[in-house]
Amino acid sequence: DKYSDRRVVVDHDLLYLYQRLLNDEVDVGVTMRVLLPPNPDGITIQRLGTWRAHFVCRPGHPLTNIGILNISDLRHYPLAGDYNLPVLIKILEAYHFNFGQWGLISGWLMSATQLNDFDEMTNLVKSSDHIAILPDDLISGDLFNHQLVKLDIAEFRDLNLEVVCAFKDRQDRGGPLKSFFEIVKIIEDDRHRGDD
Repeated sequence: DKYSDRRVVVDHDLLYLYQRLLNDEVDVGVTMRVLLPPNPDGITIQRLGTWRAHFVCRPGHPLTNIGILNISDLRHYPLAGDYNLPVLIKILEAYHFNFGQWGLISGWLMSATQLNDFDEMTNLVKSSDHIAILPDDLISGDLFNHQLVKLDIAEFRDLNLEVVCAFKDRQDRGGPLKSFFEIVKIIEDDRHRGDD
């Protein structure tokens, strides 16, 4: 109630956060570091934590029978999940996931079975030949109980993405912004306890 004049907007248009900050359309954003320019002009970046994810499949999936698994082996199996495709492509390319080099046409991503419910997504992966990119903190129990298998891909191990707050350099860091940082930092620390 102290800062009731503030509002929080969940915006999935992550690729344009930097420009929106510069244009004063938003005051602060939480995003992955890889989605911001390497040397952002006029923007301060504060690290919050790490988002760790893996390609996963079901036990007994045909991919688990391949001795040395390569990225190109994935193209025969559909993705499960609600992926922001431009963001996903940018993230994967930042991790040297070269679609052209491995014969992965964009249709592989475009053909993803669109599910945004985590339980539906994991159930589909567990019961079919779908694969998914899922965060470590949400699937650690399924991995431990052998309900999901982490794919060990030679060229592409794990996604370890730095989660950051970004705001304009001249932004007043007191009051609501300071409270926002404290709350988000607590959430990130709790989510990633033991990961970093």
